[in-house]
Amino acid sequence: MFGLWTIAKHTFKQCLRMKVAGLFIVLLAVSLGTLPFIMKGDGTLTGQIRTFLLYGTSITAALLSVMTIFLATAMVSTDIQTKQIFSIATKPVGRWAYILGRWAGVVLLDAVLLAVAGSVIYFMSQYLRTGEAINPDDRRAVETEVFAARRRIWPEPLKIEEAVQKRVGELKARRQYEDALEAFTFGGQVSKDLAESALIQQLYKDQAEALQSVAPQKTMVWKFSGIHVVGRETRATGRVMGVNRLKRVVTIESEPRLIGKLNYSRPVRINGSDGRVVKLKPKSFSVRFGAEQMSRGKITLLTSGDLVQIVADPVIQIRYKPTPSSAPTDNILASYWMVSNPTTGVWDFEARKDLAEIPATLTFSSRVVDQSGHVVVRYTNMPRRDGFATSVSILQGDIAILYDLGGFDANFCRGIGLIFIQLAFLAAMGILAGSFVSFPVGCLICFSVLPFQLSRDYLIDAVNPRYAGGGVFGLFSNFIVRSMNKILPDFSRTLPGNSLVEGMDISWVFLGETFFWTLCVQSALLLVLAWVIFRKRELAQVQV
Repeated sequence: MFGLWTIAKHTFKQCLRMKVAGLFIVLLAVSLGTLPFIMKGDGTLTGQIRTFLLYGTSITAALLSVMTIFLATAMVSTDIQTKQIFSIATKPVGRWAYILGRWAGVVLLDAVLLAVAGSVIYFMSQYLRTGEAINPDDRRAVETEVFAARRRIWPEPLKIEEAVQKRVGELKARRQYEDALEAFTFGGQVSKDLAESALIQQLYKDQAEALQSVAPQKTMVWKFSGIHVVGRETRATGRVMGVNRLKRVVTIESEPRLIGKLNYSRPVRINGSDGRVVKLKPKSFSVRFGAEQMSRGKITLLTSGDLVQIVADPVIQIRYKPTPSSAPTDNILASYWMVSNPTTGVWDFEARKDLAEIPATLTFSSRVVDQSGHVVVRYTNMPRRDGFATSVSILQGDIAILYDLGGFDANFCRGIGLIFIQLAFLAAMGILAGSFVSFPVGCLICFSVLPFQLSRDYLIDAVNPRYAGGGVFGLFSNFIVRSMNKILPDFSRTLPGNSLVEGMDISWVFLGETFFWTLCVQSALLLVLAWVIFRKRELAQVQV
């Protein structure tokens, strides 16, 4: 183990002295240093932060990946080419220790650079977070949709089977089932069994469309479970800016982090008294209290300059995409949403106007969710004032509930961990390539494999014999690609950029699975193969 650690330290220092490492370090520093000032996104603070997070993590992963391939491939192949391997081979160091030490040295450099780059991205994003939002909705999106770790909950499955059985029963009760079946026999050209199968498939399709669409002034209902938001309140201190006792309104100045968690008309607790938000500004908000709440001592005695304790309940967000059967000229749909708890009876509602076929986000107070984590969501298709009405479809895959599961800090660290696992695998692949071919050929092999890891779904479909035209070449390509699919990790799933941009949770379970399969299994397999090849390789030709 002493020899392994010695080789790892030597490799780390050797990598730092290499010009290629210096070049990539400079490129990384320049990229991360300029990104916050040149990336403006869509003009909102949310867009600017999202753009920086996406490009910052993507550029870091890309530059370090290319650098890792160059360095790892060069370590072994250059030692053999320059005869440096002789000075190591004469020492009491096993070839397994040499291979593992070279890999550990490259990975150690990756860890240091990734830690520095990750810290820069984190602190720059926190700096951008303190910027001026263009409106309260922009601030809310920053705090609840970017600096968050949200989990997506899909609605309970549609009861299509029950709907089909009910429809079949109705057809048989009306004595229309045999007539419908006769239509699918095409005048006796199709057997009765095949006709019945085709009829049932058509009924499934019809019922699925019916359950996922709603006529004007009708309501569609979804049930969700597993929403765990109880006990995740945001607490902060604020300063009273003004008190209007006649209107029972208190204006409070507080930090943007808290204000971003608030929403219009949503409840908030001030010194333990419940009120509702009636105005939101980038640095302050106003709360209206009921007559009973206002008469309590903690609220009625407030004056300008007093400090108050603020508790903001977490929110749940509904992400959906409405698709009309016929869109209005301005492409705007009107709707009425209601979220209720089937156990407690607590409910919340909001009227909406959304662009057709554009995903929208609706925010509700989490007070509708109790310990059971069940809620019912109702969508009513409202007619417009101009009289226009149309059916609207919202597919099961187009609606979900999002709720904050944890903080951005831990989620960001898990995202950086995914990049590190990717770099460790590339280092193992480079060590393997350098163990049996020259440096240029080894780099070519690694860079040929890398695109597959970033776009495997597209490549698998492209070489599928059903779409590639079949033939011997198609079958051979399909075999090669699917074999690579089993051996190589899928970087398109593990790159954290999109998850961080959308504020989606990168779970510890996913990180653990990626660590086990990519690092402990696939990377270890490559290193063992590199050791076997290097152990059998003649380092010098014996002359007699």
